[in-house]
Amino acid sequence: MYYLDEELERPLIIDAGAHIGMSVLYFKQMWPDARIIAIEPNPVILPILNQNIEDNRLTDITVEPYALGTMEGEETFYIDTSEDEWNSTASFHPKSWTNTREGAPITVRTRPLTDYLYQQVDILKMDIEGVEEAVLLSAGQSIRQVKHLFLEFHGRRDNSLEPILKFLEDNHFSFQIWKDSRSIEPKKVVGLAIVEAHRQN
Repeated sequence: MYYLDEELERPLIIDAGAHIGMSVLYFKQMWPDARIIAIEPNPVILPILNQNIEDNRLTDITVEPYALGTMEGEETFYIDTSEDEWNSTASFHPKSWTNTREGAPITVRTRPLTDYLYQQVDILKMDIEGVEEAVLLSAGQSIRQVKHLFLEFHGRRDNSLEPILKFLEDNHFSFQIWKDSRSIEPKKVVGLAIVEAHRQN
């Protein structure tokens, strides 16, 4: 889902919600000289992410132990305690974005997306479990530093696709929405979908 048919010599990639590093590995396979900022707040996952980076001898990767939020601070974060916890549903929502799973509360540090958008970002990948609208819109015009965006959208009452798409349009992005590997119209999106957006020059 993160495939990009573009030659990038030394791209800067922000991987928000890096989990154990599968997307980091993919980006490094696509662009071996990429510089990657891997953001992952889950303290259970972080050692595995770091170990995967070390075991695969990956370089130019900075791991940031934060959750993306609307401001810098601390917030309650819920670690998935179900049997299939590795499905990566840890989030700010007590029962995950689906409101169906059990989670244990911890406190994590948060940083706003704007902290990372002080320079051009070639690829921004966001998998932040249901707070996409708040985090993305809080970035304001600094989102124009991003050339390509891959956003995993988690539909909830407090997380809507329409304002996200309007925000992207207002900031000169074209976009396409994918669900189950098929292109889909925005009005038909229910639950989980991928927004692929590219800034227009």
